[in-house]
Amino acid sequence: MAFANRKSLRTITRLSLHRTPTPATGSFCRLLLANKISPRYNSPAGKRAANFGTRCGPAVTWMSPQDHASARTLRVNPILVVGAETVVGASLSIHLADRCDVFAASLAGRIDLVDCQVLPETGDQLSPERTVAEVRPRTVVLCGAASRSCWDPSSGKAVRAESTQKMSAWAVAANAIGAKTVFISSDAVFTGPWMFHDEEGESHCATPAALAIRKMEAAVVDACENSLIVRTNAYGWSPARTAGWLENTLALIEARRPIQLDPVRHATPILATDLAEILEKMLIEDLTGAYHVAGAERISPMGFAQRLAGQFNLPWIPARKASVQTEAPAGFGAGECSLQTRKLRRDLCIPMPLLSESLARLEAQQINGHREKLAPNATVQLRAA
Repeated sequence: MAFANRKSLRTITRLSLHRTPTPATGSFCRLLLANKISPRYNSPAGKRAANFGTRCGPAVTWMSPQDHASARTLRVNPILVVGAETVVGASLSIHLADRCDVFAASLAGRIDLVDCQVLPETGDQLSPERTVAEVRPRTVVLCGAASRSCWDPSSGKAVRAESTQKMSAWAVAANAIGAKTVFISSDAVFTGPWMFHDEEGESHCATPAALAIRKMEAAVVDACENSLIVRTNAYGWSPARTAGWLENTLALIEARRPIQLDPVRHATPILATDLAEILEKMLIEDLTGAYHVAGAERISPMGFAQRLAGQFNLPWIPARKASVQTEAPAGFGAGECSLQTRKLRRDLCIPMPLLSESLARLEAQQINGHREKLAPNATVQLRAA
């Protein structure tokens, strides 16, 4: 029986490798001509795989590299990351690039991610239908403005009402080819008085940005039944050539300049690369629905900055005396945004990362090559402690 199974497998493989190849078109063709796609795609099998192979139906689940040793060569698990210019999108692209073929699409400006196939179109030049039809991904990960940490002062302004239609268009395009849609959302959809919020929590923030993110979540779910909604608060190194909020915070601490950070509101931040590892496990298990992915510790922005300074051996930040609040805080991410992760820990049987461990990994990423993969040509560099 085992011999018969191996014989059948060889027959299926031989048939799949003798399909008539079709010419490369669109974004893939432009990447190939620009020598931004590895030489392996120039082989007949590589071109057939790069030209999107067989259509995957809605019932097809994620196939892990352990189940398919040829994932790198035949693009078994191509992934399209939309919003790869964000901290989450870039970290996820770099993390998955060693395991499968990643196509990175930027919604704002040029990016240069090592080992990823960066699409030449950016922003409004990107057409969801055309891009998805050309790349034929098994998974589409949407990392728009909603994926930005609510601790970033500019995150609320980046979330716009028109983003709902754009996210919905990507989800519709992914569903049309049977691809799985993953939407990276924000913990800022919640607020107090509860200290922790589970996936069914109803203490919603009423700001326009929070309402827009909730509409994006609903639009993605309506467009794709097997979608995965991931609420989080991720921090990490910026892939942009300019400093992000994390780099700016470190620079202010090192320069001993005053830092105006909130010591009252709390959240459960997670390192973007830790989020990427957990998200990979979620894809392998083919999880669907809403999940909270967060760090194991509840902390305020001021407390986070103090822990950050300690990890990088920077000057200590004196604690501000918290003022007495007589009314609930108002603003995007201004309330209690800590996420309850019991559902995820139960389904994956994994613990959430401790803040001390994540900060140690963040510091190590300055010297282990991770930052260079995110922004090879960046000139902004912070010293390693």
